[in-house]
Amino acid sequence: MKSHYLRLCLIIALIFSLTSFTSFAQTTGSSSITLSSTSITVPQGGTSSSISYKVDLASGSTWGTQLVVSNMQTLQSEGITINGLPSGMEDPPFSGTFTVSVSSSAAAGSYSVVLAATGDDPSTSSVTLTVDVTAVAVPTLSISLAPNIASVVQGSSISTVVSVNISSGSVALSASGLPAGASATFSPSTLTASGSSTMSISTSSATPPGTYTISVTASGPQGVSKVASYTLTVTSIPTTQKQTTSPVYEYVAIVIAVIVILIAAYLAISRRAGNARERVNP
Repeated sequence: MKSHYLRLCLIIALIFSLTSFTSFAQTTGSSSITLSSTSITVPQGGTSSSISYKVDLASGSTWGTQLVVSNMQTLQSEGITINGLPSGMEDPPFSGTFTVSVSSSAAAGSYSVVLAATGDDPSTSSVTLTVDVTAVAVPTLSISLAPNIASVVQGSSISTVVSVNISSGSVALSASGLPAGASATFSPSTLTASGSSTMSISTSSATPPGTYTISVTASGPQGVSKVASYTLTVTSIPTTQKQTTSPVYEYVAIVIAVIVILIAAYLAISRRAGNARERVNP
């Protein structure tokens, strides 16, 4: 009797399990993805405008669906990055936006971004976004100095004209290799197109005498840069220009010397006058 009862329980449990599985399977469904655009163009080093996406329920019911880029690793190795996709799972329908960034080192050409909706739903839906990467011309750049050689006394300043020619973009100017106690400034320090700037180099009394090669660098867009050399000779302050005493002390010394001379003259005149009176009145 007990065995029949156990068999009946097992049969009921099996029927319940099959019914539950069938019910579970029937609750799953499939999703679909739509994009505001399936083809975009992005220049090297650029970022696309926002692209809208929407994940809908195509059939049945589903839950825990995530939107991912199935070929993300391949794209990243090629310099393509997708930004803004949700990091977690959501229940369809849901929507949002994302952007595509292209590194300056990415090769020009066409790339496929495969977006897939996947998760607890056993089905996976996908859509392909075509990204056309266009090449960006590297600007031409040149720099020159006039003059490119000069001599300056310790503690003095010198200037030169920096001329820059660039086909497109702006240029930032900088200098390196300056001797101790010296500094360089540019006016202006950035050129928005071809033009010229004045480089002023100031030295101090502590700047060691000698000849130095200063590198003047013009840095443009896309990592383009050019360098021009400027030869600066720093000489010692001449001995005649070095002051051993303070001008104030020299002035005081002169005044004292004049006073001493006047006193001596007064005493001499007084002495002579006294002698003359003695002769008149013996």
